[in-house]
Amino acid sequence: MCSFLSHVRGMYPDAICARCEDKGCRLGLQGLEPHVILKGEACVPGGGDKPKMCDNIVFCQPGDLLIGVVELKTKNLKACAVREQLGNGTRLVKSILDGWPDKPPKYDFYAVVLAQAWKSPIPRRVLTREPLALEGRKHPVLLGDCGDEFSDIITKASRGGRRR
Repeated sequence: MCSFLSHVRGMYPDAICARCEDKGCRLGLQGLEPHVILKGEACVPGGGDKPKMCDNIVFCQPGDLLIGVVELKTKNLKACAVREQLGNGTRLVKSILDGWPDKPPKYDFYAVVLAQAWKSPIPRRVLTREPLALEGRKHPVLLGDCGDEFSDIITKASRGGRRR
């Protein structure tokens, strides 16, 4: 039987990347091996009407499956555009889950936005105002700083702590 991570690799072999980073902003994945990181834009077929996509989609299986749609910002944080990118990434995750031929895996899903600088409280409010829905469950958007570890963000969220 093929593992879920192998399934993801097989669906998007050209979208696999080594790190969850973009333009100097990175999400750490220390202690979350094995994992597969997809470059979001590389998962969408080319063309003029290409949807805006999150920077990365992360699948980690250190035990239970963890899935994250991740947007990394170093400047020009436009909250409405980021929400659209996270939403499109969430829809891509749904299609990957639907493509799994076996019983759907149990997973925890996270939407994460890291920024180099949170200059104004307005983008934070817009991003966290409404959770993202995946398979009938609502998931809050989690905020952090460039360089944060995914495991730390998950731990803080599970304790009910809101980042920022």
